[in-house]
Amino acid sequence: MQRPRLLVVGESLVEFVRETPGEIDRPARYLGPFPSGAPAIAADAAALAGAQVAFVSTVGAEPFGRIVVERLGRDGVDVGRVRAVDRATTGTAFVAYRDDGSRSFVFHVADAAPGRLTADDLGDTPEEAGVLHVSGASLALSTAMADVILMAAERVLASGGRLSVGVNLRADAADNDEAMRQLRDLIARADTIVASKDEANVMSHDLEAARTRGATVCVTRGAEGATLAIGGVEHSVGGLPADEVDATGAGDTFAGVLVTALARGDEPPKALALANVAGAAHVAALGPMERLGWPS
Repeated sequence: MQRPRLLVVGESLVEFVRETPGEIDRPARYLGPFPSGAPAIAADAAALAGAQVAFVSTVGAEPFGRIVVERLGRDGVDVGRVRAVDRATTGTAFVAYRDDGSRSFVFHVADAAPGRLTADDLGDTPEEAGVLHVSGASLALSTAMADVILMAAERVLASGGRLSVGVNLRADAADNDEAMRQLRDLIARADTIVASKDEANVMSHDLEAARTRGATVCVTRGAEGATLAIGGVEHSVGGLPADEVDATGAGDTFAGVLVTALARGDEPPKALALANVAGAAHVAALGPMERLGWPS
């Protein structure tokens, strides 16, 4: 079975999670640091699912950066293109759950190491990749990083590679006109798109256009499972029982596994089932790159 060559470009973070439900602007104890960042989570999951993953990113030359790099390397991600930036801090995210399960975030990204990503960091990885996976959230976090991601997409497509997009539409991104324009442009050229149910409602016209031109479109529905439209046929899978502890990163884990399975030639129902298992295992553990019961 061929191992797909997957390129992921974007932010590396460490994350801190509020220990008890509440508002993020109220004092509380936080747990962490956990390795995080939507692209990093997808890259980690894809490597565990069997892909050859090259990850292009930047971290601080400090302990938080080492946490991320060591975790990705341990799980099989090629971190040779993760650059440690002197006199810069690793990106950070703070997450607080409310009593109703909704979340609020504070990111420190654009002025930290992720904002120092440059075109030189890509090296020859776009020309070597079979698939580039992009997280939509990355486009709104840093203009400099978005420029590098878009350059990577152009080079991958020009070299005959394919594009995968995890919509990952954060609340603040919807007000960022340039990031939304960039996201829609990537979706219009992507072979595979993964969106949550809420994201699919916001991007309904874009996803319908993608289906019409033959792209693979997957919509995740949390505890209700997921659907996958490919080649004019829709496949579905029911939700798996899971005691939800932390949903942050579940969509990125799902996307990383799904893209890997499809790229190596798994039949759509099998690829969807594998991603569904990974997503359920993810929400059952605390931490955006943790999971219980997957991989076995």
